[in-house]
Amino acid sequence: MENFFDVATPEEIAKQFPTASKRPEWLEDTRASMDKAPDYNCEYLVYLYWGRGDTEKAEYYLDQIKDESRRLSVAITLYELREA
Repeated sequence: MENFFDVATPEEIAKQFPTASKRPEWLEDTRASMDKAPDYNCEYLVYLYWGRGDTEKAEYYLDQIKDESRRLSVAITLYELREA
């Protein structure tokens, strides 16, 4: 599975993690957290691809989130973004 940090541009990383993007050690901790928690990584991949307009990939990563409550929360956010 791809990691958010491997596919996001520096600008996209800064947008998702504005404080951490200014501290390399914090970004490394965040990356390590995503490696340990695939659902966390998938959540940010959903938002990344949604923001890029690639709804097919966003839906793919949404389906990869195993924790039902997290998947539902992300799906609700996407629904709200569609309405905006």
